[in-house]
Order: sequence, then C-alpha cells, then structure tokens
Amino acid sequence: MGFGPQLSLLLWKNLIVLWRSKCMFLLELAFLFILLPVVLVVVRYAPKPNIEEQYSFEPFQITGDSLDINRSISHIRSIDNYYNCGRDVDIHLGFSYEPGMDKLAFEIMEALSERYSDNETMRIFIHNFTRLETMMEVLKEDLNDTREYMCSEYIGGVHFQSIRIQKGKSQPQLVYRILMPQKTNIRTQSHDFDLSLFWLDNSPGSVQADHNQIPGSPPYWQRGFLSIQFAIESTFIEMNKGPDFMKDKDFYLLRVPIDKSSTGGIDLFLKAVLVLWLLSISGIMLHTSKEIVIDKEAGIKTYMSVMGLHPLAFYLSHIIFGIIKSTAVMVICTALLSIRVQYSSSLLFIILTVLFAVSMVFMAALFSAIFKTTQLAQLFCMVIPILLLILNHQLAPAITNVWFCFLFSLNPITAFSYGLAHIINAEKNMIYLGWFSIFDNGTTQFTIAYCLFMLVVDSAILCFLIFYIDSVSPLMVLQKSIHYSFLRLFFNFWKRHSHQRLNKMPPVDQTDSKILIENMEPENASIDEADIIIQNLSKRFGFWGNLAVDNLNFRAYRGQVTVLLGHNGAGKTTTFSMITGSITSSGGYVIICGRNLEDNLDDCRKVIGYCPQHNPLFEKVTVREHLQLYAGLKTSTLNGPHGRNILNEEIADILESINLSASLDIQSQNLSGGQKRKLCVAISLVAGSQVVLLDEPTAGMDPIARKEISTLLTKIKKDRTILLTTHYMDEADKLGDRVGIMVNGRLMCNGSPDFLKKKFGTGFILTIVCNSEPQFFFENIEEILTTIQKHSPDAYVYRSNRFPQFSIILPISDKRHFADLFDELQFEKERLCIDSFGLSLNTL
Repeated sequence: MGFGPQLSLLLWKNLIVLWRSKCMFLLELAFLFILLPVVLVVVRYAPKPNIEEQYSFEPFQITGDSLDINRSISHIRSIDNYYNCGRDVDIHLGFSYEPGMDKLAFEIMEALSERYSDNETMRIFIHNFTRLETMMEVLKEDLNDTREYMCSEYIGGVHFQSIRIQKGKSQPQLVYRILMPQKTNIRTQSHDFDLSLFWLDNSPGSVQADHNQIPGSPPYWQRGFLSIQFAIESTFIEMNKGPDFMKDKDFYLLRVPIDKSSTGGIDLFLKAVLVLWLLSISGIMLHTSKEIVIDKEAGIKTYMSVMGLHPLAFYLSHIIFGIIKSTAVMVICTALLSIRVQYSSSLLFIILTVLFAVSMVFMAALFSAIFKTTQLAQLFCMVIPILLLILNHQLAPAITNVWFCFLFSLNPITAFSYGLAHIINAEKNMIYLGWFSIFDNGTTQFTIAYCLFMLVVDSAILCFLIFYIDSVSPLMVLQKSIHYSFLRLFFNFWKRHSHQRLNKMPPVDQTDSKILIENMEPENASIDEADIIIQNLSKRFGFWGNLAVDNLNFRAYRGQVTVLLGHNGAGKTTTFSMITGSITSSGGYVIICGRNLEDNLDDCRKVIGYCPQHNPLFEKVTVREHLQLYAGLKTSTLNGPHGRNILNEEIADILESINLSASLDIQSQNLSGGQKRKLCVAISLVAGSQVVLLDEPTAGMDPIARKEISTLLTKIKKDRTILLTTHYMDEADKLGDRVGIMVNGRLMCNGSPDFLKKKFGTGFILTIVCNSEPQFFFENIEEILTTIQKHSPDAYVYRSNRFPQFSIILPISDKRHFADLFDELQFEKERLCIDSFGLSLNTL
C-alpha cells in the first residue's frame, strides 16, 4: 500500500482515538482556556496607545579643542563637569603606536594637547607609551586605583595602527583606536557603553524617552570621546591639506530625528507573546510526544512496520494531528489579538505564529524519535524549549547582523522572536507591515520574510532528523538504504566485520554435525513451495556478546504448519524478529517468497502476517477497526465498496471461527487476555497474508480457545505458509506438519511429529488398571510384567505410583508381537487382576 493511503489510515485511527479521549484532549488545551480570557481582557480593556509626533533636534557645534571642555548640550553634562571632582584637574591621555609610526603619532598628539591647553578648569596632557600592552596595564591600574567617582588620572588612551601622509599619488590613511573603559568605576561596576546594541530597538530613529540633542547614553559626549575623535582627525586633515584648511569651517552634529511613534497600548502584551504562545501549545507538544513513545514502548510501531507501514507515515500521522490542534490554538489567540494590532497584517501575524507552532510540534516528535521512554521524551519537551528561550534572550544577535541571525534562527524560538520584534516595531513606529513590505531592508537587516523562511526550514530539518534517526537506529528496525548517511556506512562496516567474525568461528565438530544430520527428516517438498528459507542465520547482541541464534537453517513450506519448539531463551523469538525485519541479523539470509528480506524489506512485509508474543493493540480502537486498519496497511485491493465487502466477509469468517464475533465493536482495552490473543491472531491472517508468523499465539488461552485457533489454522493453511512457536506439546503434535526443536540458538532436530517420536520416543505406552487390593498392588505389577516380557523382553514399568493404574513401556520393535500379547492379557485377565488396559503412542 502506498504512503498516502497508509497516512490516511493512521489519521483515521487517530481521529477515532481523539473522539474517544475527549477529556485528554481538553486537558491538552488547558492553558488555552486560561490564556483565552487574558487575551479577551487585553483586547477589550488595553489602554489606547499614546501617539507622539515626529521630533527633530537642533544641531550643535563641535570644535575638538578647549571650547568643548565646558560645552553643555541640552541636559548632558559637560566634559569638565563629568571628570571634575570638585577641583580643577589636569588629566592625561595616553597614546601608543605601531613600529615606524612614532614621528607622526607624536606630531598628531602634540597638536591635540595644544588644542586643549587653553582651558582653565581642565587641561589634557599627553603621555607616550612605546607598547600598547604597557599602556593598557597603566590604564587598568589607574581605573582600579580610583577611590572617588571618576577622579582618575587618565581619560583614556589612543593607539595608532597606521598613519600615512599624502605624497604624490599615495592616498593618506589614518587607522587608530580610542581606548576608554566600559565601566566608569571598578567599585560601582556600572557600564557606560553597551556594545551589544547597534540601535535601540534595532532601528535608527527608534522611540526614546531622551530628547536631548545627543543621547545621554552611551556617554560619547561627556566622556570626551567625540571631541578627541574630532581633534585627531582634524589634525590629520591639516597635516595633509595645510594648517589653514579647517580654519573657516564649522562642524555640527545633528541627531537623527525620532519618527512619529505609538507607545503603550498592547506593547507589553506583545513582548510576552513568545512565552505565552509557547505555553499554550506545551500541552499539545507533551501529548504528541507521549502518544508516539507509547506506541513505540508497546511495540506497536515495530509491529506496524512489520505489517508494511512506512515509518514516516507513523510519525506524520501524530505530527499532523499535533499541527491541527496547535494551529487551532494559534489561530484563535492570534486572531483575537490581531484586533488590537493596527499596523501589521493579521494574516501575516497568524501565519507567523502557526509556523512557529508547527516547528515546535516537529521538535516534540524529534524527542519521541530519540528517546524510548515517555518520561524522557516529555522531560525534554519541557526542558529544551526553556533552554532555547534562555539562549535566545542571552545570545540572539541584532537584526542588522543578518548572517548570524540566519544561524541563530535554526532555533525556532529565535526565528519567532525576530518576527515578533518586527511586529512590535511596526506598532511603535506606526509603519504598516504587510505582505508587500516583508522584504524591506532585506540587505541590511533580518526581515520578517527571513523569519518565515527559517521557520519552514526548521520544520524541514526537524522532519529530516526524525526520519534519519528512525532509519539508522540499529536495534529497532532493519535499516533501509540511506546513501547520504555516514552512520549507515558505519553500520555497514560493523555488520560486514560481524559477518566475517561469524564466518571465522570454529567449525562444528564433525561427529556433532553427523548427529544433527541424522536428526533431520528429509524434505519431500520442492524449493518453489518454500515461502520461508532461513540460511546460516545468526544473531549476536553486542560486539562480543553470546550468539542468540547460531547458524540456523530451515525451510517452511506452503500448505504446511511449521512449529519451532524450545526452552525459554532458545532463540525462537529472536528468530522471528529477524524474519520480520524487526531486528538486524549478524549473519546469514532470510528469503521470503523468493525475495531477500534485507534487500526487499517492503515487498517482503506486504506478504507477512505477524502475531508477536505481546498484544500490540490500540486501547481505544475496536476489534473491527483493528482488522480494517491492518488490512488496509497490507493491501490497497480492499478499497472501494466491493473491496470493503470482501474484507467484511473475511473479517466475519475469521472472527466466527475463533468465536470473537460478539466482540466486533468492543474496544481492545475491554477485551480479556485470551480475546486479545485471538484478535492478534486474526490480524495476522486478515487480508490473505501469504506468510503467517505466530509467536506463541495461544499463550494465555483456555483449552476451548486453543482448539478454535488450531481448527482455524488447519482450515486456512492450504494456500499459506504458517510458522509458529508454542510451549504446548499437544498443540505442536496436532498442528505441526514439521516440528523443529531449538537449543541455545541452534536447530537440533527437524521433521514430522511421527519422525521425531520414532527417532527420540521410547515406544508405546501400555496403561493397565488393576482390581487387586492395595497391599497386593506391587506384587500384581510384577506378575503382569513377567507375562508381558514373554512377548516383549525389553518392556519395563514406566509409572507405578498411581494405584490402581500403572504404565509399561513397550519398544516399537516388538509391535509385531502385540496381538499375541493382548490375547494373553485378555485371557488371563481374571488371574492377573486386570480390570482394563489400553495402548497409546508416546507424544512429543
């Protein structure tokens, strides 16, 4: 059956389970019911935003000399006021330079010192350092020695990296650094310069409460940074153009105007949307991961894979339901909130949140693919989003750093937070954000279009990882060919060496091999009738572990029931797991209907019907729905009205044979243990499975139910190949056309029940019931045995502790004398005190 129909079947099953789990569904949406009233209150009662008109600033002059020392701009402190500790101060400015720059550096710095020499309240003196490292140590020591607020000896330092004066065709060049401490005082640990932000709110002209001609923070004016920068560069220009070049030129700084803006309203709530929306879908994430892992823990996923299910269809069926539920939550909350979002497209906002929810559902599914227990998967569903939220808050770069934004947006939470930031900025700046503007400024900042794109990419990557991890898992399901998988190369390497190790094992002792050959009955069927061929099959768990299955060889033929017997741990279930492709073999081959299992896994699984030891059933799915589901997974020929009629007739026939018709519409959780085993047997037979594998199918059944199963298997075996294991010897004796006995992973004998009984049985059992007194019982046994030994000298007493009955073993080789023996016993019946006697052949 194709991928699409399989996915449709699983979605149908999930819909049934959802309809019958209404309380759990409401619990998933618990946070929505808490959040929804909050959203409604915000939409209804949030205050109207305050509109601030565009604000422009007056320019101010900068001279780069002593006039700047006392210049006050709006409410910003002047340089001398910032450094003055209640007294007139002289302050130093250190400088250093790269080798060969000393002459020009001295010239620039001496001219700078001359510029500031006329000020009476604060003079700047230069101090030369030959090495940058030395200057840095002195500046740090000066900062650490500061005892009073900003009463330091140094204002900072300048390091010249390259100075080149214009000569001929060579262009002038000046490369330097101004060094000022980020912290104003080592004692207060306060920060003046926040180097992490490019612009406040990531955009020039952003809304700020500071309406000074120059922002008060960072303190570029009051710390003297701007004045020193202008002084150095003016001096360098005069060195190239002449001393009078700058004399008649006035320079002014003009702050970027603040655009018309909106403040208040729902701004604060929009900033909390990331956390609130994440919480609103947390229940859905937890439930999605739980449902997937529960199916894996119960063996349902592996079982469905054996029945032909594509693993991606399994995950997608759960993911799609998670996406539908989370999309409904996102649409409801975002649509209501969009009523108060005036400057962003409602559809754009909704799609952004839906894509975020989709990526988080994929993340929950990824955890369920990685972990094998519900507790671990749900723990990571709670912890990882919190960690990603913290990483986003602490490390996410500014939107102007486009390529780093792409990198960090591999975290879906970061991509969503960037999208929310654009919506918040649109509301503040009162600039409409719609579909035609999603790419605006795409070369200079990380746009909302990039956010949408990265959320889609994140979902695609997570989906790929789910399928990849599931495919290369070495101990869960037989791997399929993944040519791009470096892990697959590793597994192939390991398996190849494992085969070599198995091939290099010590050969079987020749005497032992001869005995094993004598224990195998020759097969009278042609190889074309063998639907299961096991050739040199071996399985070792762990690199140096013991062999669970050791060089196993046998065939199972169409029209026959082949039975595998063995003690617990003999390797029967491991053999079944390799035949179904549930686990990989360490060596050898499995041929199903003429196809190599490892190379044609999907084709082989289409003809296999499997009943494992456990009951891989969905609790809230009925008997009828189970059979319809698994029949649909196996084949698509039962689609349509005619196909459904055929299927319903087959289901009715099978269930009637095993007396389960009355439970057709009962959920599996309400079935008894025996009824569940019956249902698993029915699943393995439905849709005409050509190869039927039954692993202890009658375990836990009462004798009547076991008889029903035996009758059904005898009835349907004509066109099928049936391989089963059992602990019931009478069942193997009655059902088995061929019986194989496994010991420690090896097949020790194989043949028909009669062959095995003749080969290993002790003969016929003669059971005699006496009518003598109890005190003469053993004397009576001796007299009867003496009479029997006249006709069968090797006869002996088998069981004599159940008065008045005892048993005698008669060798098969003496059966030609049985007629005379029975005549004499009948004739001497009164003398020997025999009430009755009967003969039976030894059973398995």
